[in-house]
Amino acid sequence: PLVKIAEGYLGHRQYEKAIDAFTKGLAKGKIGFQDESTINLGIAYLGAKKTPEAIKAFKSVPASSKVARLARLWASYATKPLAPAAPAAPAAK
Repeated sequence: PLVKIAEGYLGHRQYEKAIDAFTKGLAKGKIGFQDESTINLGIAYLGAKKTPEAIKAFKSVPASSKVARLARLWASYATKPLAPAAPAAPAAK
């Protein structure tokens, strides 16, 4: 149940609450979708601007997992700096 609650917090961008619930839920174990929940924990860390923790979460997904490629893509995304925003177009006269 804690993981489901964490997903709700994540969906509502309440990242700190999501991190807390994911961490507690994953610690209990016995989750059929552990790797997917670990990726969601990483996403919550990214939302909370805790990049090192996010990368650690993404990289903790085992290579044998069916979602390993997704975890590695998220880890890659987390390590790349975002491109600067394009300058605004000049206002029409």
